[in-house]
Order: sequence, then C-alpha cells, then structure tokens
Amino acid sequence: MKDKKLKNLIRKEVNDLSFNDELLNEIKNKANIDYNNLVSENSVNSNGALSKKTKVITSFTVIGLLIILLITMLIVLLPKTPFTPYSYLIIDINPSIELELDDNNKVKSQKALNKDAAIILLGINLIGMEYTAAVETIISVSNKHNLIKNNDISLLYMNNLGKKEELLKNELLKNVGGFLSQNNINATLKVNSFSDDIIKRAKKNKVSNATMYILEQALTNETDITELLNMPIQNVILQAKNVDIEFLNNFENEMDGYLKKIEEEFENSLEIYEEYLDRLDDILENMEELEELLWDEGEDCDEAKVLKDFVLKDLSSLYDGYESLASELFFKEELEKLLKKDKISGFIKKTKKYIDNKDDLIDRLEDELEDKLEEIKNSFLNENL
Repeated sequence: MKDKKLKNLIRKEVNDLSFNDELLNEIKNKANIDYNNLVSENSVNSNGALSKKTKVITSFTVIGLLIILLITMLIVLLPKTPFTPYSYLIIDINPSIELELDDNNKVKSQKALNKDAAIILLGINLIGMEYTAAVETIISVSNKHNLIKNNDISLLYMNNLGKKEELLKNELLKNVGGFLSQNNINATLKVNSFSDDIIKRAKKNKVSNATMYILEQALTNETDITELLNMPIQNVILQAKNVDIEFLNNFENEMDGYLKKIEEEFENSLEIYEEYLDRLDDILENMEELEELLWDEGEDCDEAKVLKDFVLKDLSSLYDGYESLASELFFKEELEKLLKKDKISGFIKKTKKYIDNKDDLIDRLEDELEDKLEEIKNSFLNENL
C-alpha cells in the first residue's frame, strides 16, 4: 500500500475518534514524542532539501508516529468502563421514590425506596408519564395523606450528561414550583441543590454534580469513591438511601396482595353488573310487549295476564338476585305497581335510560375501588405514625 494512502486511512481513523483536550494531553504525555529530533541536521543536503534516503526514513517515521498515536489512544481507552447513559429522578418527601426516565424524559420504571413510598404507590402506575406530571402526581397523593406538612420536597435529577441535569433542574423548578403554588401546597422545593465542595469533587472525579452527591451519600467505612464509581448506579442509589431490599420486597408483595384482592372484587362487581343489564334488557322486551297488550286489549286480556305474571316473576327474581343494583331502579316499590297501565311506560323509559348510562355505574365502581385503596393506604400510614 502506498505511504500516502496508508497515512490517509490512519488519519481518517484518528479523526473519527472523539476525545476531549484533557485526554489528548494525556495521550501526548504517554507517547512522549518529539518529532523535531527525529530528523537530524545531517539529513539535509547542500541545497537545503532532504535527501532521498531521508525522505524515505521520514515517511516511515510519520507513519510509525501515527500508528503509535492510534495504539496509545486505544490503550488509554480500553481499561475504562464503556459509557452507559442513565437518567434518574429521586423524589424525597417522606415517601422516597426513584423514577428512571427514558430519552424523552418519560417514566421508564418506578421504585419505592422506603415503606411509605410503597404505600403511596399502591395502585398508581407512572410508567409512560411525562416526568413533571409524575412528580406532581406523587406530590398530590402525598399531600392527600398529609405527608408533606410544611416539609421540604427534594428532587434529585441524575444524568451522566451534566448539561441535561442543569436543563431539567430549571424545568422542574418552574413546573413543579408552579404546581405547588397553584394547589396551595406549603412546602419548600429543592432541586439539585449542591455545595461548592460537591461541585469541585464532581469535577475532580469527572462525574455530574448529582452523581457526586449520591456517591457521597453512599460512602461507608467499607467503600470508597473508586469502588462506588465502578458499581452500577442503581446499586449506588440503593446504598445511598439505605434501602432494605428484602424487607421492602416482602412489604410490596403484601401491598400487591391487597391490590389484587380489590381489583378482583371490582372485576366481579363489573361482571355481575353486566349480567344484570343483560337480564334487564330481556325483561324490558317482555314489558314493551305487555304495554302494547294493556293498551290494546286491557288488563283483563288473558294473554296480558299470562305475560304480566311471567314478567312479575322475572322482575322478582332479578330483584332478589341483584338487590343492590335493582334497588336503584325499583326503589323497593311493590313490583305489581310497576306493571299497571299508567306506570309501565314511565318504568320502561327510566330503565332504558339506566341501561344507556352504563358508564355512570362503571365510574361509580371505579370510585369505590379507589376509596378502598385509600382506606388501605391510610390504615398502613397510620401504623407508621
């Protein structure tokens, strides 16, 4: 391969690598190359030009230098851990909650870091939610359960791209601060608030300010910064927050058991309601037929008497089987009165409207589900007081 072509290929490979000034200086120091000394004065002929032999030597020297430079770069880079981007938002009120965010700043995962957080998150799914909306949801639920009470609300946004930390810090201060003001929540909001010492040590260790802050919280007599820097950031957070993983997992499983039971009750109620409406719809068809007979033939019509008796039994059975639902419709009136000529039209009209408003009852069932969840949350939170 010609020298020029080889040099161009090496130059292209070097240019494709992206290094900061500090790394380049490190590489130069490691290489310790002084090109000027490689070509001696004796290599210049009487005309002031390099001899043919010297040109050849110089060409190979340049190529060698480029190869050494490339190898040195690789040597410097290889021992280092591959860059893995991360983005975490930690909310500390009394509940302590960790949210992992995706590239679009939406919640990728949620994790309770203490018992109160496990209680608060019961029945709440923040996955896919925009990060400020997720924070506001957590604050709302915490406030509803009187967990703020003039406390600080501390938000720590961690990203190993320092510029993004600053950007989201400003957004959180603006959006969450506005939310607290609009909802008259009396609390002091702190977002990525660090001392000058933290900032200096972050620069020294080449990590973001928030990462340095959580690293120092995770320091113990058995670990130092170097060890922590080599740990997965998720483990560092758990250590910093003194999370008892086994206890918390067991407690969350207990809470999930309550949630599952309530959701099963909701599904059963919904299934019963669907059955009830199906039966009611069948009865309505017979009632509409009975209404026509009563108006056309009168109450003494044999066919009307038979159909009326059949509908009464059907209604009575429906009432007995679904009393909690049927009582809304019949108000526990005597069923016989509903089938009088002057009553039946109003009942049919009302019942059709009731069936059409199916969503209203589903909403009410969902409200009942939410009320039961709140009862469980209050019960566990009161135990912690």
